[in-house]
Amino acid sequence: MLVHRWDLAKALGIAPELPADLVAVALPIAAAVPEDGPLRGPKGYAHPVPVAAESAPEDRLVAAFGRSPSWSGPDGE
Repeated sequence: MLVHRWDLAKALGIAPELPADLVAVALPIAAAVPEDGPLRGPKGYAHPVPVAAESAPEDRLVAAFGRSPSWSGPDGE
């Protein structure tokens, strides 16, 4: 739900504000999803987007599910 919240905020052109404590809980769960396999692809999660290890936790979370942290919404692609 955090990543969907990020998607919606970005699509609406507003800054996504994800609670840091929830991101901290979700990040290890996101990292545990194998990069290849039945949970990824058209009927599952998007493949991860590479980000630097020192990226913000929120950026690492959305990247784990195929979102580019630098995406700025439909008008600023």
